[in-house]
Amino acid sequence: MTVTTGDRLHHEWLHTVDQPWAAEVIADLPVRPGTLPHQLPAAIRTDPQLARATVLAAQQDGLLAGLACQALLQVVFPMLTRMARRDPSSSLDDYLAEAWLRIRTGKVSPATTVPTTIGLDALYAVCQPRRRLAAREIPWEIHDMPVVEKDPDQAQLALAVLGAAVALGIVARSQLPLLSSVYVLEMPSYRAGRAHRMSAEAVRARCSRAIRRMRRHAGEIRGYLE
Repeated sequence: MTVTTGDRLHHEWLHTVDQPWAAEVIADLPVRPGTLPHQLPAAIRTDPQLARATVLAAQQDGLLAGLACQALLQVVFPMLTRMARRDPSSSLDDYLAEAWLRIRTGKVSPATTVPTTIGLDALYAVCQPRRRLAAREIPWEIHDMPVVEKDPDQAQLALAVLGAAVALGIVARSQLPLLSSVYVLEMPSYRAGRAHRMSAEAVRARCSRAIRRMRRHAGEIRGYLE
């Protein structure tokens, strides 16, 4: 019987929450009364304040940090799995390693959407070394960058364009999670809006503005990637 990365991660999580200390240290997080250790990932998904507090706890030392890290990995694991399946050049372990680094070292602000940000930062870190390989495919005129469903090359191309636009100051770094949700993760406007706590109309407006700016600077973006 083959033991997968997901199996190992789940086994480690179950072993951790079964420890006597888990129920004690979880009380140091802003969880609702009665929340059990194994319920922490589900609580993180629905409570942005708890999610940010869990990341801050994960960046400390001690038993709570270990519990927090593993809980956050449980939250982002499905997203990382989808990314790895679309990426023929990197493994799920690559994405998990980058996500772990982001959990342990990433900056957290009041506006941070924790699960989405961790996943997209991991995606960006994994794909960034390959951005130059896609440069010759980037057109002089940047269109609306619709990502072809389940096409990893198109997803990497979109990420390369967005990364270049951010690096050149054409698009704000704060816009990268939203734009990546739409053009890399293929989220429709309403889902991206829910993930980033805004309306679908606001998502479409921000994406439209970003695309217009990138069109005006298409030559600079192509030059950066070549």
